[in-house]
Amino acid sequence: MLFYRYHPVTKEYLGPVQEYPDPRTGGHTAPANATHVDPPAVARRQVAIFDEVQGKWSVAADFRGVLFWDITSGEQLAITQIGVTPDADMTETAPAAPVKTEAELAREALARSDSMDMARVSEDLIDTLVAKGVIAMADLPQAAQDKLIARKAERAKLAPQLTGDAS
Repeated sequence: MLFYRYHPVTKEYLGPVQEYPDPRTGGHTAPANATHVDPPAVARRQVAIFDEVQGKWSVAADFRGVLFWDITSGEQLAITQIGVTPDADMTETAPAAPVKTEAELAREALARSDSMDMARVSEDLIDTLVAKGVIAMADLPQAAQDKLIARKAERAKLAPQLTGDAS
């Protein structure tokens, strides 16, 4: 005889199973957590649940394992129990990354170029102007001279470790 197994805790339908031979009686025994009552057909995101007291199946929502996002906060949510359905303010569509305007992209590019890259360009420019005799190091304020000398010394220490930067 064919039986229909259900989970011992959640009572959700697990699949068909045959009765077991009983070596003590020579007959057959019904498997534990199983019924001979046919389970109902279920749609996507539904599960059949067996009611042991009433001896019949019912159908419940099953959104376990489906990721949702709160449409207001963008927070990722998950449903972990049978029968719980998503709220109206939940969506399965992940929020899109915010789109940056051209002005924001330009500001970011400018900030990147204003950082270390631009500092290095300035140092190289000053070195070139000093080497060509256009300006003298002494023409620069003392604080600028101190920073340039310190950075040049640090670059010289790192030169063996850096490729393509001999100074």
